[in-house]
Amino acid sequence: MPSTACKTHDYFFKFAVINHLRIAKIQTEFLDCLTSLQRTISAPINKYSVFRRVQFSFKASIKVDI
Repeated sequence: MPSTACKTHDYFFKFAVINHLRIAKIQTEFLDCLTSLQRTISAPINKYSVFRRVQFSFKASIKVDI
């Protein structure tokens, strides 16, 4: 039977791996969002409004994933 320390270490390792995968997924979604924004923007637009749209999409993906 493994000691408590081993169990705790195993738990934290699994948590770190799962967390890393979630972060990677969010980063991928964020990059996809930026790419799609670049495609849709053909005319020059106010940079602030574009930033707000990206920020909103990014926050939405975090709420769903975490």
